[in-house]
Amino acid sequence: MRVAYLREGAENWPTPGGPPAAWKVALFDAADALVSALLGADFDAVLLALPSDADRLTDVLSRVRAAAPDAPVLVAASARRETEAEAGVAAGAADYWLDTMSPRRLSFALEREAFRRRGAALRRAASAASGPPASAGGADARRLFEGILNALSAPVFVKDRGHRVLFVNDAFCALLGRSREDILARGENGPVPAVQGQALRRQDDLVFESGGENVHQEVLTDEHGLAHVLVTRKTVWRDAGGRPYLVGVIRDITDLVKAVEDLKRSQEALRRARKLETVGRLAGGIAHDFNNVLTAIAGCANLLLEALPPDHAAREEALEICRAGERASDLTRQLLLFARRPEGRPQALDLRELYGGMRKMLARLLPARIELDFRFPDRLGSVRVDPGCAEQVLLNLAVNAADAMPEGGRVIIELADVDAGPAGLAGPCVRLSVCDDGVGMDEPTRAAIFEPFFTTKPEGTGLGLATVRGAVTDSGGAVVVESLPDRGSTFRVFWPRCSRDDGAQPVRRPQKAGRPPRRARVLVVEDDDAVRRFVVRSLERAGHEVLAAADGLAALRLCGEQKAPVDVAVVDVILPRLLGPEFVERLRERQPGAKILYVSGQLSDPAVQACTTSGRGAFLPKPFDASLLAQRVSALLAEPDK
Repeated sequence: MRVAYLREGAENWPTPGGPPAAWKVALFDAADALVSALLGADFDAVLLALPSDADRLTDVLSRVRAAAPDAPVLVAASARRETEAEAGVAAGAADYWLDTMSPRRLSFALEREAFRRRGAALRRAASAASGPPASAGGADARRLFEGILNALSAPVFVKDRGHRVLFVNDAFCALLGRSREDILARGENGPVPAVQGQALRRQDDLVFESGGENVHQEVLTDEHGLAHVLVTRKTVWRDAGGRPYLVGVIRDITDLVKAVEDLKRSQEALRRARKLETVGRLAGGIAHDFNNVLTAIAGCANLLLEALPPDHAAREEALEICRAGERASDLTRQLLLFARRPEGRPQALDLRELYGGMRKMLARLLPARIELDFRFPDRLGSVRVDPGCAEQVLLNLAVNAADAMPEGGRVIIELADVDAGPAGLAGPCVRLSVCDDGVGMDEPTRAAIFEPFFTTKPEGTGLGLATVRGAVTDSGGAVVVESLPDRGSTFRVFWPRCSRDDGAQPVRRPQKAGRPPRRARVLVVEDDDAVRRFVVRSLERAGHEVLAAADGLAALRLCGEQKAPVDVAVVDVILPRLLGPEFVERLRERQPGAKILYVSGQLSDPAVQACTTSGRGAFLPKPFDASLLAQRVSALLAEPDK
């Protein structure tokens, strides 16, 4: 749409966002320049900024009307000058817009007046063409009429009262990708499919019966099956004999609708990302404190269990505390997957071996009523992913599938090479499918299942599937779900295949260390009192001599007071006064032979992530029990000195 704007010192456009991108706006600072342009070019509408001297508005309107009699004129003004803007309408302007009104209202008013101008031109041309068909004047008028319509960029059509398409212009033919002859030969409703045609017929009948203008949105399908979203302005014109005809002028807003939908999807993706980021930060902090508490509770419960004879009455209670600790530990691990996005060690893996090694564990974990069906090919491409994340993905999907079948059923776990992933994941992929024949999901549930803390289970955490999506997308993959109520669910995870040159390695699982080669001198640096006491007792029971301090500076003083060096330092990464890695640097300046075991429950912290990947010490995440702690210390002692 072409608009001439006389701003006379005002802004480039009355509204902050400017005119619609598809419009062509010519700016003028003087009335003389505007009038000259109107005499030499055709504009769909004229917009006038209300002059500071309101008396000049009548003169400008008069000159504009003389230069372009059929061009609609709108006046833009501030709200305090509404009375002067109304005077402009009385002097010949079509409408006015005030700065307190919405920007969209200005665009709509200009488009509305431009449509009215086109409709008036059509009626004049049709009236000129209504003379006797055989007369030379009538034939010339028809050619003029068709020439005018074909010159318009907007699609135009004409129907009679029987809904037969009598005329379409070139733009209409281009819109649908059909020839004029093909469209006119189709009779009633022309090229419109039958289902759409019935709806259009009802709308057209309303226009014929009311005799007024009608603007509505509709959808038409072109030659290639593509749907176009259209805004159509329809009006009734009557010939000299009183016969009614429906004239329609179309605006194709398909691209605009698509842009709005894309914007909504982008905003939703941004909202989800921000939500996950907030959840991640919160989860990291909660899990850190919770892991410290769990380390003390579960660790001391295990020590108590080891100390109780098999027939002791309190043994069952101690076992229940240990089980509760394991459940709480699983919850914190899921929480930490939100907070430890940058953490992880991707490597080239053969998922057949990784998931094959989980068969027995899954069989023990899932209820006996669940049948597991593993379907692995003889050969499978490699993927680059962190083994722990890949295990977590299958574990959560398998548990979710089992929960969907309370009466029992089959869980199918399948691996396959595929040529491409879902939209947005091009190239060859390895696909993991987990299928169940359980209760399934409806559309609202399916749309929300990956949201953190959304759950349909009475005792669910709402973190399992959110963890799956986070782990998969962080490793460059994608996850999709198909489900219907009472028809089961299928989750498909896609990971890009990596080159064979990346050398997929078998998954190395930790081996239990043997007994300590000797009684060691161990330094424990831990700020949480309960955790420190538990670690000290655990190591003393394992036969080690233990020194303990609550922070790095106190630990350095303690080492300075001792004559013999320490063999192993068990160091919490996040310490007051002096961070764990800083303490280790100072310790190694004095005792370069000391071996380091870092511990922490806050895996999302950059300092912790640096410790897990630096190679300058072993790492043990909280919570842990006495047995695992003793094994890790023994493994360090068994390593040769560097």
